Amino acid sequence: MWYPTTVKPSRNRSNRAIALIAVLFFSVLTLMFVGAAFALAPSGFMRASQDWGTAAAVRAARSGLDWARLRISADPRWNAQTAATFQQGGLRVTEGDGQVTGWLEENGGWTRFRVRFNYQDGAASTAPESDGLDNPSTAWSDFPYVSCNNLLGPSSRPIPVAGTSSNASSAGPWTSTQITLPSHSLLLSVEGAYGRNVLMSRQVPVGFQGGFQKKVAQGVLKFGSSQPILEAVTMVNGDLDVKVNQPLALNSQPGQAARIRTKQSINLTGGATSTQGEILYKQGQTVSGTMTGVRVATDGNSGFLKIPADKVRQPASPITLSAGVYVVSGTTTPQINYVNMSYADYVASNPRPAGTPFTPPAGMSLSGPNTAPLPKFTLAVNRDVQVGQSGGVSDFALVPDGGADQSSTYGGVTPTPPAATATVNYATIADFYFDRSSGSNSAALTAAPQADILRLAEARLPRIAANVTPPAGASRAVSYNQYRLPSGEPLWVPTSIAGSSPIYLWMSSSGGQSGANQAFTTFLQSETHSPEFQALTATAAVDMNAALNARSGGSNSGNSANPNGLKPKDVELQLNGGASGISFANDGSITIGTQIKGVSSALVSKANIALIGTSTDLNSSPGTQLGLNLYAQGNITIDAFQLDSTGGQFRSFNLAGIVYAWNDVNVLMGNSSGGGSFSLKGGLVAYGGDPSTTAVAGQGKATLQAAAMSLTYDPSYMADLLSSGPFDLDIQSWHEF
Repeated sequence: MWYPTTVKPSRNRSNRAIALIAVLFFSVLTLMFVGAAFALAPSGFMRASQDWGTAAAVRAARSGLDWARLRISADPRWNAQTAATFQQGGLRVTEGDGQVTGWLEENGGWTRFRVRFNYQDGAASTAPESDGLDNPSTAWSDFPYVSCNNLLGPSSRPIPVAGTSSNASSAGPWTSTQITLPSHSLLLSVEGAYGRNVLMSRQVPVGFQGGFQKKVAQGVLKFGSSQPILEAVTMVNGDLDVKVNQPLALNSQPGQAARIRTKQSINLTGGATSTQGEILYKQGQTVSGTMTGVRVATDGNSGFLKIPADKVRQPASPITLSAGVYVVSGTTTPQINYVNMSYADYVASNPRPAGTPFTPPAGMSLSGPNTAPLPKFTLAVNRDVQVGQSGGVSDFALVPDGGADQSSTYGGVTPTPPAATATVNYATIADFYFDRSSGSNSAALTAAPQADILRLAEARLPRIAANVTPPAGASRAVSYNQYRLPSGEPLWVPTSIAGSSPIYLWMSSSGGQSGANQAFTTFLQSETHSPEFQALTATAAVDMNAALNARSGGSNSGNSANPNGLKPKDVELQLNGGASGISFANDGSITIGTQIKGVSSALVSKANIALIGTSTDLNSSPGTQLGLNLYAQGNITIDAFQLDSTGGQFRSFNLAGIVYAWNDVNVLMGNSSGGGSFSLKGGLVAYGGDPSTTAVAGQGKATLQAAAMSLTYDPSYMADLLSSGPFDLDIQSWHEF
């Protein structure tokens, strides 16, 4: 019988089956992962693209920050108000209306940054919170984070989140603010953007097509610690000495503080008054007098206004003059003689050399005598001037032939008039000028210089009335000005003094005609030693002093200067800068012993500057580097002392601009017995060394003395000088979103 045979599976065959099942399982699992990977690939690629776009937007924002820092470091007032276009390589930037747009080419694509100073708050306004700009021609409605340049601002400002359309908000108070920006700070809000599709116009990007990614970066910046501190009207590295006979007036523009700063000690005599004033010192202070609205405190700041020599505007296509002394003389016709000597050697000479005639070149003219009482002659300069060394002489001086007095405080003459070497008979003086025999109610000037004696009267006597009729008896149908003699007697002087010979003076007196004559004689006697009297001449060709000596038998020839020549008040240097300004520069010292007047004009010296013996009126114009008045790599001395019959007096000075010395600044307008006034609008700096380096401790002092003094802080003059940068800006805070 047949039985089926039982066959058992082999162990090897079973293992192969299990392996096949496992392979099939893992294959299915792998296919699932691969399928999932392919399914997720679009979103992964999208995230990678977004990460790259975000990074590109951040890079664009930081490029915009760098651009704004570069522009502001060259001009601390920059806010993109002026239209400008820049293009270099793959960078294109347009500015205007307080808005900046920059495009950067990157790997065949484009990124964009934008900076907005325009709040779109209406027409330009002087309101403290306004942007000060007219609305832009194209309003930005999609970027509300504005920037604000408050680097020159002395107080904090709230900065708005701007509206989304033109005129969305007014000039404060703002309904929504980003930040309260501190004084002397800069807020930069920069938008960076990246998009794959860019709209082009004439091969220039103008916008994004479709979606784009953006980032906003914001930072608050300030001048670096080594940069100028702008909020002081005086910045003195050494000791500061201020003496006034009445409280010092500390002023500023509306909303700004008026400060005096010194890195060493302050000595103030006479007090000070202000609405918002500060006197800051580092060590030691002596303050006397009443302080009204002025805080006195220590100053921990170290930065000062730095104006290195290479930042000062140099003469362009200038008049060239040789160094030496230029002496102005004349009676009816002015003359300049040139002496090839330093001013110190010239002053020490006895007798002083006559020099050689100097003819002013094109751009410079000498005129006079002027019709007004003073000044008599005018030297006008209408172009830049560069003085060059002549032989061993490097200094420049302009003085009248009668000399320029300087007070003994700074090494000049003693404050007393020179002793007369002639015996003067005062009766002959009156007889010489004043003929007592003319008319019943009048007296005639029968000898020259008639016009000069009337100018003397007009300059020295208080006028009561103009264009009046004299007492009865007048034989000439002319108008008269009425003056008051020191004795109280009235004096009528013809309004027009040209072409009348003899010239009649009309007087009345309770003592009769002889009393009036005697009153005028006494006036002449009191004026004998005055500069005005000494400048008078007997004839066009004969010196008045010689004429007096001929009548009295004396001699005045022992004085090294011409005691009867022109005085500083008789000559005026006019620097007619106009829109372009004038730079009057010399490698040596500059000494001006005349009146000086100028607008948008600067004296620039690589040594010392001295304005001596007279008054001045220098007004620089904001908007150019000639916001500067005086720039000296040595000392600056302004000494308004002049001799007169009572021992000496001080005139007044008016300056608008910057007075900048590497070393000391000395301003002498008065002493304890009186004097003139000193007015400064702008700033005064005694830096204490080369401003391209660190100042030397204690060096650079300032002495300011006047009967009355007004110091007004005006940062516009300093900002104009700072426009030549660059200046470092430090980031105080930073964030991105």
